[in-house]
Amino acid sequence: MSTVKESFDQANPNTIADLLRAIGFGNVLAGLRRQVIRASLSSHKLVLPNIMKCQRLVGVYARVGTGTPGAQSIQTVGATPSAGQVAQTHTGDVLFASADAWTEVDVEYEPVLGEVVSLSSKPVVSNTFSAPGALTLISAVGYTSAGATVALTVVAPGTSVTTGQVALAASKNAVNFASADSIVRADAVYIKGYASEPGAVLASTSNIL
Repeated sequence: MSTVKESFDQANPNTIADLLRAIGFGNVLAGLRRQVIRASLSSHKLVLPNIMKCQRLVGVYARVGTGTPGAQSIQTVGATPSAGQVAQTHTGDVLFASADAWTEVDVEYEPVLGEVVSLSSKPVVSNTFSAPGALTLISAVGYTSAGATVALTVVAPGTSVTTGQVALAASKNAVNFASADSIVRADAVYIKGYASEPGAVLASTSNIL
């Protein structure tokens, strides 16, 4: 029996579509390492597409703004950048110093490799709900039993959340809310890791003839 990779190499036009579907080719393309984006900013935050959120900043060069053009100093995840600095947010976006007022930047980064999960009106029991395989929490909105909407800020995984905050559990298998917010339902978007790493799928035995 051939592996999935070997089946791809055979380039049989009768099976190529099935092979592409088997490995989730769209997700593989989105997760290719080392994305380079030349972006125009209207604010000091670069919001990346949900399927291409940042896992690790590699290099950032600011070109046009009130700051000094050049390479920006990468800070720890979740930091608030000062002039000449840049940081990845907990939601996988890229934050610049507001004082620099950059309007054009080049960003090189490695994206989170996974699939986007969107939940609507997910029941929240004892201030949490299960999110197996979660890698990055992108956003969440909570609702109380009275129907009030609670805007939430995503903070670092494992944080003991307080009012108005939401975070992945330290184990990244659940989403946690503050008891003071009295949330009973929530909408959430997060990135879930693949059940099988694409390289392992390619090396597996192909059942597509």
